[in-house]
Amino acid sequence: MSDCLLTYCASTEFDKGGEGNELKIFYEKLIQTLHQKMNPLKYARVTILCSRCFEDIEEAIEFLEAAKTRMAKFKDACFLLEISGADKKLSLGKHHDCFEQLNDIKQRIEQVADVDPRVFSSLANVYGLYYKRKDDHENYFKSML
Repeated sequence: MSDCLLTYCASTEFDKGGEGNELKIFYEKLIQTLHQKMNPLKYARVTILCSRCFEDIEEAIEFLEAAKTRMAKFKDACFLLEISGADKKLSLGKHHDCFEQLNDIKQRIEQVADVDPRVFSSLANVYGLYYKRKDDHENYFKSML
């Protein structure tokens, strides 16, 4: 079921028509109630996909923070949600806040054993996006490798 929800939420059909809040309503009515029954990483990924339905990026960040509090006992899921929040801050142009948050997440990840590779991948991707925006080509290529 988790895989079906991931595929369904990744669909661009939600972005094309309607009032634009269908994905948000779907999340609130169904997915949010399943947070204890789903795989935590898949729940975090579905939440990140659903965060795109917010026009205001600040609201999307708050949405991700609320999901992070629900998933507090699952570190990998929290890391993914925080990394996505840093990506949203980068979209807002808050480069310094994004970089500080990424460094904080990186330090905490290094202290934890058995972190899922998707977390490392997501962290490296957002670092790469940050360095690309800053035109720091050397660090961009290092983080994207």
